[in-house]
Amino acid sequence: MPRANAVLILAAAAGAAAPLARPFVLLPPEPTSSRLSLSLPREGQAGERERASLDRGGGGAPVPIVSRVVPLGVQLSGSEGAYGDELTATVWEVEHPSRLIEAYWAAGAEDPGGSETPVGKKRSDPFGAVVWPGSMAAAAELGARREAGSGSCGLGSVLVVGAGTGVEAQAAALLGARQVLATDVSGLALDLLRYGVIRAGLNDVVEVERFDMADHSRPMPGGFDLVVFADVLYNDVLSSHVGRRVAELMLKRRRNAGSGKGCLPGVIVTDSQRFHGTDFVPTLNSELERIGGDWGGEVPLQWEERTLPSVTTSGMLVEEDQTYDVAVRILSV
Repeated sequence: MPRANAVLILAAAAGAAAPLARPFVLLPPEPTSSRLSLSLPREGQAGERERASLDRGGGGAPVPIVSRVVPLGVQLSGSEGAYGDELTATVWEVEHPSRLIEAYWAAGAEDPGGSETPVGKKRSDPFGAVVWPGSMAAAAELGARREAGSGSCGLGSVLVVGAGTGVEAQAAALLGARQVLATDVSGLALDLLRYGVIRAGLNDVVEVERFDMADHSRPMPGGFDLVVFADVLYNDVLSSHVGRRVAELMLKRRRNAGSGKGCLPGVIVTDSQRFHGTDFVPTLNSELERIGGDWGGEVPLQWEERTLPSVTTSGMLVEEDQTYDVAVRILSV
């Protein structure tokens, strides 16, 4: 695919960016050699969140982590469990994200998109250290695709970009995907992913790999039936990168449709934060229309909006969890 075909230019909107709905954090530098140690959780009363320590190697102190049971918005059938029970995934988060926020502020970090430091190295991406509502919306969409028997490739193999703690990756595996590749740019997120996948017994299906979607010299891992981006639109720069990656997938869909060979790879993008300047879809539509050709009625692409009631996630700046209703926009192709 010619590089120019996928290049999207998102013009910066006038005015200052709206304040972030939630603060973000700077993690300590990634160890040069990460050694993941699975420690046994401390026992607690029934219903309590489990706690453990994540030894990441490199001589640093173990990271306190805590489990979170995440409802996936998918009802089990009689053959899968008690009829009507909701499918859940158990993932692991950093236990004290507020401490990381203090480190972020102390370092003078302002750009939640991973800005460049004076020495030219990217700051460690902090966002995958806790669960975000968009991952729950993506999991529910995966369930809806399975139940609907989507006309695209289905859930045979799933790539998750910016997988964070791994909610969508575990959901895909639990829903029957034969292969899941969960990727992130953050070493801490990757360690949390591995820990959760191993503890859930899903490591025979879910693989974990570092991938930087902003590095366009490297194509996305190929051969997947479905690609998921959940709550990765933190600023206009990152949304531009997501737009370019979605353009790649749309061009692949068109090539497959035109050749009659293979199924059509699906795309799911979710966004619960709606940060200023992060709606890449209008620019993506303009680019696809400029390229021209037959898009099979799929262009222009449009967001759908869904409300998730009573979502419980980390309080970030406070130790207690927060429960709230949230409107999530979803792009599903």
